[in-house]
Amino acid sequence: MYFRKKTSGGRAYLQIVESRRDGGQVRQQVIATLGRYEDLRESGQLERLLRSGARFSCKAMVVDAVHDGSATVSEVRRLGPALAFERLWEETGCRAVIEELAEKRKHEFALERAVFLTVLHRLFAGGSDRAADRWREDYRIDGVEGLDLHHLYRAMAWLGEELPGDEQDGRTLAPRCLKDVMEERLFAKRRDLFSKLDLVFMDTTSLYFEGAGGQTLGRHGFSKDHRPDLHQMILAVLLDGEDHLELEARELFYILGVRERSDKLVRDLVLDDPAPFVPLTITKRRKSVDYEAKAVTLAGRRYIVCRNHDEAKKDAADRAAILAALERQLKKGDKALVGNTGYRRFLASTSEDRFAIDYAKAEEDAKFDGVFVLRTNTDLAPLDAMLCYKQLTMVEQTFRTAKSLFATRPIFHKVDETIRGHVSCSFLALVLKKELEERIADLGRKGSWPDILADLDSLTETKVEQDDKCFLLRSPPRPAASLALSAARVALPPTVRQVNQA
Repeated sequence: MYFRKKTSGGRAYLQIVESRRDGGQVRQQVIATLGRYEDLRESGQLERLLRSGARFSCKAMVVDAVHDGSATVSEVRRLGPALAFERLWEETGCRAVIEELAEKRKHEFALERAVFLTVLHRLFAGGSDRAADRWREDYRIDGVEGLDLHHLYRAMAWLGEELPGDEQDGRTLAPRCLKDVMEERLFAKRRDLFSKLDLVFMDTTSLYFEGAGGQTLGRHGFSKDHRPDLHQMILAVLLDGEDHLELEARELFYILGVRERSDKLVRDLVLDDPAPFVPLTITKRRKSVDYEAKAVTLAGRRYIVCRNHDEAKKDAADRAAILAALERQLKKGDKALVGNTGYRRFLASTSEDRFAIDYAKAEEDAKFDGVFVLRTNTDLAPLDAMLCYKQLTMVEQTFRTAKSLFATRPIFHKVDETIRGHVSCSFLALVLKKELEERIADLGRKGSWPDILADLDSLTETKVEQDDKCFLLRSPPRPAASLALSAARVALPPTVRQVNQA
């Protein structure tokens, strides 16, 4: 049954109507006509009628009671973070790997839950383990109720624990730790027939320690954070590549970016090489982007000249705009424009106080449109080398995320084991972030990471007590939260649901 506004003789009436199926047809039957719609609304009878009917609907009654203040709100918890990332934690294999490694010992606390709590905090807030312990009080995260701060410290120490001497095979300068086994097993679980480590991209940054931490793990040295007074360690992130690079045993190959404007050999000879380009079209976010690349060898060095046609068009348009602006300014005799470096490179001095546009310089500048040049000692095909190099931007984006969103500092731990574990949780956070972003891309969508975090964080569940019953009221999801939950294949809980009293 439902309400219907029916107009007759120029007047509107409110009716209660029921739909019934009669054979293969659906017919409506008027159960009651309540009166003229305008009279019911203006007199307040319509509002009273709806409120009266709501008393017989449990969910509507609870929502109404919250609005008028007659229900008791006992707590409000944020449920979006755990709702989205709990599923990813399981499906990436993170939970299974932690539990497999932890079951070898009999911990008297939920160690896997302690690690997940730390990782979730790293995604949404960042900072110390003490901050994570306070942060979780406002969130609904299954299984963390019995955890205390010292459990988080013990979980970090467990992750960073050095392996016994007979398990140190394959170590580098640093000792093999439990976290290394975790990372290796995660890779084994996530790899398929096409996963390979023929090519990896690496970038580094430094992290410093507060207080007396990192006495053996950290060192004094140049600090990007301008804290040479504190111990620091180098943090590296490596991303595996998916292109074809044949690495010879124990040899290191490279692909480096070249400053094509300031390198005279590149500017005067490499860019003027007449060899033809090989074209390639890449679809990015449902838009086709045209590239081309070619190899040029000079003085025993191999260069890859690459061009992005979209960027070339943009560079040409920017230069045309600069030349047009120069023409207007020169007519006014405005010498102040000489201080603008974008303008100055297209100017020539005709006398002590007069300038003119140097169109030869503008023509020379056109050969740089959309161009970037690489130098490599590999035998990769030009397009393969270009694609490999472009993946380096993924590392830069990862580090920007790691520094801003996954704030690892402050690190107050005093021993190497807990410091390693603390930093390892940032790695696990990056695994979850990458998984969610890939799933969003698979939907053909694009999501802003700050919006995703903010919208998930805004999703709340309110506990309400009414007439000796307990209910949970869920807030409506914002757009980025809906996108993230859809990508993670997680269903929202009901808007209102009754639960047992705790």
